[in-house]
Amino acid sequence: MRTRYSHASFITLATLGSLGSVLPALATPPIYHVVDLGTLNAPSNLPGSQGFAINASGNATGVSYNATPSQRAFFYDGSMHDVPTLGTSNAIGRGINATNGITGQAPFTGNVQHAFLYNGGSVGDIGVFPGGDSSIGYGINDSGDIVGKSGTSNHGTPQAFHYSGGVLVNMGTLGGVGSSAAAINASGQITGLAGIATTTHAFRTAPGNVIDASADLGTFVGATGYSQGDAINDLGQVTGYSDSASTFGRAFRTTPGGTVGDGTATEIGSLNGTSSFGRGINLAGTVVGQSNSLAFYYDTALFDLNNFLDASSAGWTLFNATGINNNGLIVGTGRNPAGKGTAFILVPAGAVATPEPGTVGLLMGLGVSGGLFAWRRRRRA
Repeated sequence: MRTRYSHASFITLATLGSLGSVLPALATPPIYHVVDLGTLNAPSNLPGSQGFAINASGNATGVSYNATPSQRAFFYDGSMHDVPTLGTSNAIGRGINATNGITGQAPFTGNVQHAFLYNGGSVGDIGVFPGGDSSIGYGINDSGDIVGKSGTSNHGTPQAFHYSGGVLVNMGTLGGVGSSAAAINASGQITGLAGIATTTHAFRTAPGNVIDASADLGTFVGATGYSQGDAINDLGQVTGYSDSASTFGRAFRTTPGGTVGDGTATEIGSLNGTSSFGRGINLAGTVVGQSNSLAFYYDTALFDLNNFLDASSAGWTLFNATGINNNGLIVGTGRNPAGKGTAFILVPAGAVATPEPGTVGLLMGLGVSGGLFAWRRRRRA
């Protein structure tokens, strides 16, 4: 049964954002209600949808099977919409900004895919480096700058790109082979991974810069292997994954100016002693991700999000949390009570009713336990 509230008790998240409110970090997650984003009429015998990114208004993007069946990028604003492609079938939405600009990958010709930009009308081709073939867009900021990776000449190893003002810039590497940019913040700082010697390290550039030695985030102290950056907030804090001195690698959270290897980064830990991967971080420094095939939440301690669902969300299993916005809404992928793999958005229980189809954004009530503006926790490094 759908919960109903009086219209007077709602404001949109976009309105909430216009008040300048950013929810402080919560040491313990709130209880969440799961909003099932559904599918683009996926057949019952196929996986449904996956959620990859969420914006300030609570709108999301990802990928869903349709009735054909083929995989299609989607835009969700209370109902799921098919995003046009550059060619015929398969496409994936990877990033979304405050104005609902979406980037990802879409078929260009044959098996070749190109990064795209969709702004609610037609879809635009970002292109590739000279001599390259395929490209993928992973992140987009509110200025419309896009980052990702593109093939290089003669089918060479892909390298990170920064797309701004119609210009595709090769960001280079850390001296090794290959790179990929995952996310870009409001000031133009970019994170991702880049080849260095015989391995790959996470990086964070200065605003508008290409990858250079100063961008190397390294690995946890005592480890000499691999790391990657997956998300960056507007303070410059990065989350991702690093090899560690233990058997398993771990998710990390850097300080705004620190690295993974300088001893100031937080090693997030894991669920059940396995690896963990940081996928999203908001302005409060709250990290979400995946460990032991379960979605997690981290501020000062690690929590399995499956243990923080309201009674109406019984039967859900949350596998992966891939993004968290500054209002604390979380996007990801799980299995719904009917056994279907679908994208979800988590909203603090008692604060939201599932919007009717076509409603822009999720609706959030002011009467949250203690009030939204009464949640007081300091930001975490």
